[in-house]
Amino acid sequence: VGSEMCIRDSSTTNRTDEIGVMVQAARVFSAKNRETSQLLEQARDLTEELEMNRADLAETNAELEQFVYTVSHDLKSPIVTAMGFLGLMQEEIDDGDYESAASFLPRLVAANERMALLVDDLLDLSRIGRADTEVTDVDLDALVANVLAGHDARIAADGVHVDVAPLPHISGNESRLIQVFDNLVTNAMKYGRSEEGVHIAIGAHRDERE
Repeated sequence: VGSEMCIRDSSTTNRTDEIGVMVQAARVFSAKNRETSQLLEQARDLTEELEMNRADLAETNAELEQFVYTVSHDLKSPIVTAMGFLGLMQEEIDDGDYESAASFLPRLVAANERMALLVDDLLDLSRIGRADTEVTDVDLDALVANVLAGHDARIAADGVHVDVAPLPHISGNESRLIQVFDNLVTNAMKYGRSEEGVHIAIGAHRDERE
């Protein structure tokens, strides 16, 4: 019976009557169905790829916004400091006190060196798309002293009082930590003003392992 069914099934595929037409139509439908399934799968893959590209674009735009903010904010501090020292030097020169004017040169040089380092960091950031993540042992005492030196002119002009307690060595990215402390000091001088003036206290305490 099985062999007869095979012969019968085989013979129907070659028939030219209505049954044969239906068999051929079924074959075409099956092929089209497979083709449609493949196209749907390709469409799903393209949709997933498009969503990934959208996410990458959103991340890139966010990094670009952060980059622009970093440029405008971080470069402003050494520029303001340099302009402050240039103003003080001009006053001393106008008074004929060239020795006093020359005494500001090391601080002016330090401000410009700080700006050069920031420019280098920003160029690195623009090339690789994100901040350097190298972690080293950082002496926070030296780092904060360097940051405050960059604000010497404004600290002196505004009568800002700064207290710095002993700070630890930590593991971190030195360039990013400089930006953190520079931003904090800048904001403290800008928004921390009271009737008594500006008082900035920088310190640290240990809480278990932190």
